[in-house]
Amino acid sequence: MIIFYFFLQYYIMKENTSNNLISGLKDLGINIYDVSYPLYHYTSVKAAKAILLGQSLWYRSTKYSNDPFELNSNLIDHTVDSLDSMKEIYSQVLEDQAFDSQKVARLVNSLTKESFYNNRKAAYEGYRKRMGIFCFSKIMDNTLMWSHYSDKHRGVCLGFRLRWDRAFITMSVNYMENLIPIKAFKNNIRNPLTDYYWIFTKSNNWAYEQEVRRFNISSSGKFPFEQGEFREIYYGAATSQKDIAELEKIIDQKSYKIYNKGQMEIDPGTFRLKNRHF
Repeated sequence: MIIFYFFLQYYIMKENTSNNLISGLKDLGINIYDVSYPLYHYTSVKAAKAILLGQSLWYRSTKYSNDPFELNSNLIDHTVDSLDSMKEIYSQVLEDQAFDSQKVARLVNSLTKESFYNNRKAAYEGYRKRMGIFCFSKIMDNTLMWSHYSDKHRGVCLGFRLRWDRAFITMSVNYMENLIPIKAFKNNIRNPLTDYYWIFTKSNNWAYEQEVRRFNISSSGKFPFEQGEFREIYYGAATSQKDIAELEKIIDQKSYKIYNKGQMEIDPGTFRLKNRHF
């Protein structure tokens, strides 16, 4: 099973900067997000304090997700036409990475179509529990996001401009009406779009979030951000003055440089929120 984990991670890292991959993802509605543009995270005051004091973001396993279809295994069709081709591919990848040749031979020779399919599904399930994801939005004034993630408008929305980091992949989520599986192998050649489609595809029930997903290839947990990457803060329409004062104190103590700041308020002429700049 460890070898199957490695195989998955090996290809994600190898394909990270491929121009063909980027083009193929665009065709699926998945785009690499330019991190020079702002990313917003809606959260409670308590969580915001932890983020700013610790100067770190918690990349969580999807087991904490509020979406029961998160990284659904049915998004991938693992069937193969020719087992011999798969054995050849696996042998080459593992030998290139200096795995024990006898162990590789035993593994590859023992494969059947059924065991290949089951092992791949199990590897993806293990990988789903293992990797870390942090969720951002492209927007900071969505009423539902404030309601669902920022403590019913009593919380905050934090704005970041994150620097590029090879350890993380940042892409916009693709929203679909129906669950349509992608073939993991086409003509016995591994489809490089598979893993990204699996990670960045969600039901269009969540489209209002305008999510940009950033994930760590190998693990979950806390990862630091640079001081200059935190640049904006917006308080909810119902955030208390006490909580605002406490967060402002943390910002001063940590010497964060804020470029945009304000508090959301109800626009009396529409069903929208507007930002009252400080």
